Amino acid sequence: MCIRDRYEVILSGRTRSHDERHAVNTLLAYRCEAVLMLGPDLEETEINRVAASVPVVLAGRRMVHPVATVDSIRTDEDEALGVAIDHLVALGHRTIAHVDGGSGTISGDRRRAYRAHMKRRGLGDHLHVVAGDGTAACGERAAQELLALEHRPTAVVAFNDEVALALMHALTHRGSTIPDDMSVVGYDGSSLSRLAPRVLTTIRQDADAIGRQAVERAIARLEESATTPIDQVLPPTLVEGETTGRPRATGTGSVSRR
Repeated sequence: MCIRDRYEVILSGRTRSHDERHAVNTLLAYRCEAVLMLGPDLEETEINRVAASVPVVLAGRRMVHPVATVDSIRTDEDEALGVAIDHLVALGHRTIAHVDGGSGTISGDRRRAYRAHMKRRGLGDHLHVVAGDGTAACGERAAQELLALEHRPTAVVAFNDEVALALMHALTHRGSTIPDDMSVVGYDGSSLSRLAPRVLTTIRQDADAIGRQAVERAIARLEESATTPIDQVLPPTLVEGETTGRPRATGTGSVSRR
């Protein structure tokens, strides 16, 4: 793939035997002039190590401790969770849980935003965060935890679409109806959100804009000697599907189990 007929794109992915650090080192071994990281979970010290030799642009994540050599192009996580919470509250939900994505920066931002917007809506007494890791397996575990609660939530905001779909599958397998017994909101607006039996309500990131701006920023670093770091924040969009609706019994969170 060529960009402006002057640059060639080399991709390096993460697998079970090839973690992010190895993926980045592979790119550096090819003597890439710049590195774009898509939603990385790498420690900032590791990102800074890479940025010491080539320009680095983070797509979908910010730096907690910004440095002059790293740029960020990302979705506004605070606004995204605010849109999700407002959507559910408008439908009548009060007990809204959140399945998070682990210990990374992105997950931390979404977790804090969930808590802040629940409190903003006067729902601080109904906070419930289910620990997760962003995988389908954690969505299945989250269903077990939520169904075991004495006062079950009537809605859930998941870390991403994969978690949301796994959560819905596990809930329906155990006798719950989506969205009557529990409304579910995903995050990403991925193609997965349209493949479920019910089209997933999700927070859509403008992946095209994030990718385009990330590439443009990397080129600017290379061609224009840009030295001032940027943190470009793009607005999210709520894509309303078929997995959110009014709660069957507001505030009780009652569901049935086989």
